[in-house]
Amino acid sequence: MFFDVIKHVPYGDKICHMLLFGLLTFVANLALQSRHFCIGRLPLYYGTVLVSIFVLSEEISQGFIPSRTLDIIDLVADAVGIILFSYLSGLTQRYIDNHHESTRVS
Repeated sequence: MFFDVIKHVPYGDKICHMLLFGLLTFVANLALQSRHFCIGRLPLYYGTVLVSIFVLSEEISQGFIPSRTLDIIDLVADAVGIILFSYLSGLTQRYIDNHHESTRVS
C-alpha cells in the first residue's frame, strides 16, 4: 500500500531515497556522537562515511541483479539526503552539546 501511494507522488521514489538514507545518516551520526575526522577544513562524520559506503555498494550491486536497476538518479538522491542530514546532525549535535554545557553550569 505504501509503495502504491509513492507511485502517485511526483518523484516519490527519489524523495524516499533521500529521506531513507538521510535519516539513516542522521541516526548513525548521532549514535556515534558526531565523531569525525577532517580532510582539510571539511569534517567528515564516521556515520556519514559508513552510510555512504553502504549506499554506494548497494546501488552498484543493483547493476548485477537482473530484477533490479542501477539508477544514477537514485544515487544522486541518496547523496543529497546524506549531505543534508549530515549537516542537520551536526547542528543537532552542537545543540545537544550546548544544552549539556548549560545544564552543567547551572
